[in-house]
Amino acid sequence: ITNIKGYIKAKTGKDNGDLGIYFGSSINSPPEDNLIAASDFVLMHGNGKSTSDMQSMINTVRNSTAYKSKPKPIVYNEDPNFDFSNSVNNMEVAVTNHASWGYYDQGKNDYDDGYQSPPTDWEVNTDDKKGFFGQVKKY
Repeated sequence: ITNIKGYIKAKTGKDNGDLGIYFGSSINSPPEDNLIAASDFVLMHGNGKSTSDMQSMINTVRNSTAYKSKPKPIVYNEDPNFDFSNSVNNMEVAVTNHASWGYYDQGKNDYDDGYQSPPTDWEVNTDDKKGFFGQVKKY
């Protein structure tokens, strides 16, 4: 893992500078200490996670030896489990625990719905999109 940073420096003559590096782990669990230590940020997926799963993953990372020795941003990437109608939802858990949260809206692979499948209609024109931006307004 740490050799990758050295490889980048050897090939480019530079360290990673402002380019954050993350070494992936399973989407089903938080990364282990060696990955947390080697990465510039901690990336986790919200796919299929309940609010209690999300809270547990954040707690596990924050309680890890690597994180305690060098805290870094916790990033939740592509979470399709938003359920903004509930007062406690995955976005709420991430943000109130000072982790970022990535809205993933696949839609129906048509022009009008979702944000993932080009061409994309960037209007806030579906209940899911309205729910997301309504949630963002709370912060």
